[in-house]
Amino acid sequence: MREYDLVIFTDIAEADALSVIDQFNTETALFVESPGRHEQGRSIYFNAMSMDVGFTTHSAPALRKETIYRQILVNDDLSQLNQLGMSLGKHVAQQCFSLPVFETLVEAGRILGKALQAKAIGWNASRNAMGFDYYDDAVQRFVNGGVFPVLGFVGLMDIANNIYETEGLSGFSGYELRLNALPDLPVNIAMRILVRLVNDIIMQGDFAMGDAIPGYADDVIISFCEPSVHYAETGKAPMVEAVMAKG
Repeated sequence: MREYDLVIFTDIAEADALSVIDQFNTETALFVESPGRHEQGRSIYFNAMSMDVGFTTHSAPALRKETIYRQILVNDDLSQLNQLGMSLGKHVAQQCFSLPVFETLVEAGRILGKALQAKAIGWNASRNAMGFDYYDDAVQRFVNGGVFPVLGFVGLMDIANNIYETEGLSGFSGYELRLNALPDLPVNIAMRILVRLVNDIIMQGDFAMGDAIPGYADDVIISFCEPSVHYAETGKAPMVEAVMAKG
């Protein structure tokens, strides 16, 4: 079973959900049924970009991965909700998301999610599920020129011993990031620094390996190291290390 980039969780039935898509097509010409696909499949067209969509009910055993989502402001049992998945069409599929393509996909998800009375939106690369109100606000702010919505679209993990890692950053940069924080740095401060680093990488581009940058605190620097061979051999995205030190 295909794993979509974005998943809309809703309690609307399949026939009603597909009717919403068809109604969008009739009224706005943004959402169009793709001929020759199976009965649950559709393609939607938004801002001159196509996206594949597919509907599954909450009873489908192959799509129970929602149980491992990190839930952000979600008050519903996701396992009891139906799902409308969305992914980039073949002609726009990319190894890493460019910001314009990402913006179009998540904005289409916001519009369609509102029409489907979505309870939550899942982003599979980060394994985050966001309450729809949170998603709606974060995406609108970003589309209107705000900061990248890191907390929703990149997983941030407190590993142990002052080590913090991302999950899903590779969808934008080609690698994950590991922050080796100072031993006495509070977790909330370390996470804040990690969020800022991720935002800078996505919005402005990579930091130069070997260079030291200010550590967002007095007398602290952060150095970026080349990913180790170990990560390259696993088939997973490379892990770039950012090491904090007293300047």
